[in-house]
Amino acid sequence: MRRPKMAPGRRPALRGLSDHLLHDLGLIEERGRILHAAPNPNATKKPGGTPVESQTKAHQDIHDSFRDYLKHMPGWAEAYHDMASESYKDGEVPAVTKRLMALCAALTHGCQGCILFQTQHALDLGATPGQIMETCAVAASLGGTMAAAETAKVMRFMREKELV
Repeated sequence: MRRPKMAPGRRPALRGLSDHLLHDLGLIEERGRILHAAPNPNATKKPGGTPVESQTKAHQDIHDSFRDYLKHMPGWAEAYHDMASESYKDGEVPAVTKRLMALCAALTHGCQGCILFQTQHALDLGATPGQIMETCAVAASLGGTMAAAETAKVMRFMREKELV
């Protein structure tokens, strides 16, 4: 099996990432090395000035809209709440680990609401930004560049909360 041709000079872990994705992740890369992952002061705009959706606002909008939906579906809302409560409670697998697992799945499926909510739940349960970023790396290894691109939402969300 032949390996795909990679961008010259970029480390194997970075070779498949576009310059736009590296920018969205807040990474500065030079000669195949990450120089830093500091908060990007231009995080609200993509290169070229295209506005980027606030992940904090998207999180709130999804939350509000889903609550409206649940008001119209009380029986389903109760069943959903019971299922989620049972699924994500501490057990043989700690609740925070379950949220990180769910974040990995959300990233590979590209579900914005799931990505934002699982990130917030994991943070609320004590996950560190580093643990969340490692979870993103696992998702990218499973889901390829499509999952890797979704990690930009996680990084923006954590930047907006001033966690990274």
